Amino acid sequence: MPVRSGRWPSTAEPRLSRHGSVCGPARDVAAVWGALSEQGVRARQERWRQPVLAAPHAHAGLGSARRPRHPSLSWVGQAVRPAQPSETEMVLPASVDMFIGELGYDPTTDGPGYRRHVGWLIEQRRSYVVLDDGAGGPAQPGSPRAVAFKADVGALWHSPDGGIAQLTGVWTRPDLRGRGVGAAALAGVVDAVRRDLVGADGVVSPLCQRLQRPRHGALPLPGLRAGGPVRHGAAVSVPQTGVHR
Repeated sequence: MPVRSGRWPSTAEPRLSRHGSVCGPARDVAAVWGALSEQGVRARQERWRQPVLAAPHAHAGLGSARRPRHPSLSWVGQAVRPAQPSETEMVLPASVDMFIGELGYDPTTDGPGYRRHVGWLIEQRRSYVVLDDGAGGPAQPGSPRAVAFKADVGALWHSPDGGIAQLTGVWTRPDLRGRGVGAAALAGVVDAVRRDLVGADGVVSPLCQRLQRPRHGALPLPGLRAGGPVRHGAAVSVPQTGVHR
């Protein structure tokens, strides 16, 4: 839930009746946090220093810029595409694994909401994947397929000044981490999001969880630049749940 200082605390408590997150410029979150605490909202985890990152632009695309340095991984960027509804059950375990590693609990144990959310992202063509043969090679027709990488467009904004997309849920399969697959795939996702959603001049911002990496396969994309001082305030939960998302 985004924060706008001075307007949010009075409506926050009902919306956090189970669990949720508060995010925004740190000074704005700090300004409302006292009021939320008085309403009985408690933080399971606070993250006060999470930079806003912006992916660089490249004339021919980030994927093309990376290929001469990693020719054996050229297939990875080229394989990036929106997940299909028929692949929801394949994508869901990757999404759950990312969530558990980040927040410490399985979101599917809390009802069908997370499964619906994953399905909605896929239906909206906002969940991008790379499928491989299960062993780190390109998937071939008729061969087994597995999710090698995924990333979601968790937030999307269009304005007269241009589009902005925030990438969330970035995940690389554990056996592929440290091999350059994540970087190649992330470059391909940035290119795809600009092509599909925000335009060539649009801003693509990978969400950087300071405490998250490198557990899900890092954000190793060269040229990422800080677009602002700090972004997040706190992830919160009401006392009876003891969890947050």
